[in-house]
Amino acid sequence: MKKLSMILVLGLLWSSAALASDVILKCLTKDGLSASIIINEPSNKIIFNGYEVKTKINWGTKVKFRHPDPNKFNAKLTNDDDVVLDRITGKLSFPASSSDFDHIFTKPYTCKKSKALF
Repeated sequence: MKKLSMILVLGLLWSSAALASDVILKCLTKDGLSASIIINEPSNKIIFNGYEVKTKINWGTKVKFRHPDPNKFNAKLTNDDDVVLDRITGKLSFPASSSDFDHIFTKPYTCKKSKALF
């Protein structure tokens, strides 16, 4: 009986870990530019292009957060929710500053689920 209960407990722990796995998205533009997003909603964690999002994340049909890359984010030109991922359509948009930081531009990305490389 002890073995059966131990197997049951371990099985439940293992299955909950499988449900909390990361969702990996690969996003592309028509021009071939790419972006990557790793989402773990239960732990309220997003990694965007290799940078962990440390600011507030607004979860919903559209996931919104501030661009975490300090080299790309320009507080003068963008707002708090400058990265927007539509969970229904898979569309991603975020502003990118020009090299002179005088203006911003956006390119629409289309995201699809991907598998981990390793």
